Amino acid sequence: MTDPNTPIDPVLAKRARASELANLGKRLGYSVIGIAIVVFAFGAITRFEEWMAVVVTTCMVLSAVFLVPAVIVGYGVSAANREERNA
Repeated sequence: MTDPNTPIDPVLAKRARASELANLGKRLGYSVIGIAIVVFAFGAITRFEEWMAVVVTTCMVLSAVFLVPAVIVGYGVSAANREERNA
């Protein structure tokens, strides 16, 4: 447990916030991929309709929008933590 009177390092606070946002982006990105897979499978089993193609395409675009920055920031945070441990 940390002492409440201990000053908070602003770099560590920003890194923790970046890590939280990266994790949120990953959860969102993988969730929309899951939705795309479910809708695609449903379409493959039944008659594939236009709205299904729109949902799958939109989900794949959203996954890229969420996952690309999240993965980059996540790797950056991991590298910074690793570098700090080794220093």
